[in-house]
Amino acid sequence: MQDVIKAKNHLKQNLKWISIKSLPIRSQVIAILSEVPGYSLPLSKFVEIYQIRYCSTLDTSNLNLLSDICNIGESVKSGGPVISLNIASKEQKNTCGGCLSSNLSGSSLPKVKLRLSEFSRNLKQLLLTHNNIVPLSNLLQCYEANFGQIIVKHDGVPLEYMIMWSPGVKLDQNLKAVQIPEKESSKDKRKLGPEVFNFSNDLIELIRAQPRCQLLFKQLIELCYNHFGEECIQNSGFSKLKDLMLDLSDYIQVIGSDYNQVAVLTPEIQRNYFSEVLRQILRNTPNKQFKLPEFEMLHERLLGIKFDPVCYGLCYLEDLLTQFDGSLINVTGSGPSYVVSLQENNEMTKKNILRFESEVLELLSLSPDYRLEFSKFIGAYYQHFKRNCKISDYGFTRLAPLLNSMSHIVKIEDIGNIRYIVLTIEKKIYVVGQQILHLLKGFKSPPQLPVCMLTIKFHDNYGYTLKPESFGCVSVFHLLEKLSPKFEICNIDGLAVLTLPNQHLQNLSLQVRKILMEQPNAKMTLTNFQKIYQRLYNCDCNLETLEISLADIVKVRQDKSKEIIIQLTSLQLFSRDVYMLLTKSGGRLTLGSFETSYMRMFGTAIQPKLYGFQSVFTLLQAIPETVEIKGKGNKQILILNKELYDCSIEMPGRVEINIKINESPKDFVPPNPKECPRPLFPPKVTEEIWDTENNQEKSNALVSANNIRKIRLAAQFQTPIQFK
Repeated sequence: MQDVIKAKNHLKQNLKWISIKSLPIRSQVIAILSEVPGYSLPLSKFVEIYQIRYCSTLDTSNLNLLSDICNIGESVKSGGPVISLNIASKEQKNTCGGCLSSNLSGSSLPKVKLRLSEFSRNLKQLLLTHNNIVPLSNLLQCYEANFGQIIVKHDGVPLEYMIMWSPGVKLDQNLKAVQIPEKESSKDKRKLGPEVFNFSNDLIELIRAQPRCQLLFKQLIELCYNHFGEECIQNSGFSKLKDLMLDLSDYIQVIGSDYNQVAVLTPEIQRNYFSEVLRQILRNTPNKQFKLPEFEMLHERLLGIKFDPVCYGLCYLEDLLTQFDGSLINVTGSGPSYVVSLQENNEMTKKNILRFESEVLELLSLSPDYRLEFSKFIGAYYQHFKRNCKISDYGFTRLAPLLNSMSHIVKIEDIGNIRYIVLTIEKKIYVVGQQILHLLKGFKSPPQLPVCMLTIKFHDNYGYTLKPESFGCVSVFHLLEKLSPKFEICNIDGLAVLTLPNQHLQNLSLQVRKILMEQPNAKMTLTNFQKIYQRLYNCDCNLETLEISLADIVKVRQDKSKEIIIQLTSLQLFSRDVYMLLTKSGGRLTLGSFETSYMRMFGTAIQPKLYGFQSVFTLLQAIPETVEIKGKGNKQILILNKELYDCSIEMPGRVEINIKINESPKDFVPPNPKECPRPLFPPKVTEEIWDTENNQEKSNALVSANNIRKIRLAAQFQTPIQFK
């Protein structure tokens, strides 16, 4: 019986020893005793330090189970119990000489210049020979004892920071030690409140503005106050700066000791930042790629500052380039023959970016002065479009780089102490032109408005004042000069009046486009053009009118035989393609399916840059005489311009639908029914027309492809159909 009791007690003791072995207390004891001279402390002092550092009580009986790392004995001087680190234990046999001769003064680790790959490999090897943990106070001496002297540089990277970049290794700030974690845990980022999140973004920008992206922790409060005009803890909900920084540990880390503590960005934030810089450089580089020796020059040319890898957290550019997995940036080769290229966005990402560009333009068009506070963009986006703005859908990790990639639409400006998202001047002029046009069309015929009343009516309609200086103009008249193709200023009874352009010129433009669009190559000789124009409209159209008044519609040139040729501009050729696509799609098409339908019909993708535009959306906006964009967000649709429809342009080589409705020609590509929304209004067709039994002649006339097309198009314009 006694043997059974002894066996049970022995088993309990072993189980307790095993549990103690698996607890953090082992590494905690080593960390404390490694920091003091002689590696020993009075037991009472040790317990006090342990409770203060780790905010936990300590059962001294558990220390007796850690005889492999520490011993508890009596002090010769005081006679009280003393705990000392057992350096000569079996598990410490492999401890290097650097552990015994280390300087435990508690000073910060130096700044170094090391290759990340070499340092990571050596560090992991060092930890394996030190029971997977090395106190920070011993690290430098242990490393140098095993792998030789480290290059110390005052403008290098802090050694603690290099540890944070090393894969498979963990820097434990509580234990003041480096260790190999038993389990790789992928924890989610802390959820921050809106105030703390905004402060984190501001603090990240502040640290980036510091030399080598390192901010002395003792200067943090002062710099925040000078930069943001308020104390950094004031609106964060924290009473201590230490607690606030702990909440921001996924974004910012504080390394070092005593008065040498430095706030740095975490490797993940630095990696994302460098990735954004690389993509920005690659987008502005021919072929979207560069070789390693060219990087410094490209960096300085684009960003205006000399490249320093320390600003991005590492000592060498090659180490930074190894941080990418190839999903966004592709790195091939090795050493000086590195080639960095931009990974092309997939088709879905391109469509998402196109949609987002139009959404940003729409959102800022509704904002006063065409600008919006950066911190309020996400909320305003959700309020307007009733859905979240997911930055990852567009191939980015942060909003600012996404907006910077749309420099042809918006820019980010600091006005006072507030960051704003602002439309570019070109887009502002486009938007204000549309607004004034809508304002004029609201007046009864003829649409006229005294210029002196423009600012008043603009404010009444849109809720904010029209400021010419926002468009780079000194006055309203100067602004209207920039909008001159859209508007005219007439002198009526001594009063400057704003009106729409000459209706005769608009009609002439439409007539010329109709004639040229019906030609196989959209061009013809001047002689033939004038003959057709005279026959159709019973009037003349001279060369001077074409060259001056319609320069944006047609090009005039001479061929080899000195014959004058007139032809549509490249933009008008694209306009003709859009007209053909929309007429075969029932007069309407969703913006999201436009590129796919265009590709299916013409066998080629749309290339906006060939026409001088950055996106398909802005390209379509440039041809309002052909297509109108209505709706908002992902519900935007393209509608054929009513005036162009009324011209009844017969395209050359157009395949007419056979009289037998069930049949379709081989080269006719029918639109996808899902991509063609139903007409806005039902066709106005009487029952008498469809009464084929009583009126066979009307039935035969109706079953022509041309009339069917007219019915479909007329449905959306609510115009009566005249059958001949």
